[in-house]
Amino acid sequence: MSDLKKLLGKKIQIIRKSRNLTQEKLAELIDIETPSLSYLETGKYSPSIETLQKHSEVLKVAPWEFYYFSDISEEEMKED
Repeated sequence: MSDLKKLLGKKIQIIRKSRNLTQEKLAELIDIETPSLSYLETGKYSPSIETLQKHSEVLKVAPWEFYYFSDISEEEMKED
């Protein structure tokens, strides 16, 4: 399960960066604390359904897109 959390977190991070948002700004937009977002992106925590829905709305992606991992390279998984 921890691999899934890491992949999901990495995907959130990739999408956030592609939208030119900092962790601080995204956290503000989805109404969570910045450290909580950091924990989500590193796979330490899993997002609740409500938090994932907020990510989806703010980042303008369908919720299923967070679980499309085939475009994440091994190099990206090692970054942090």
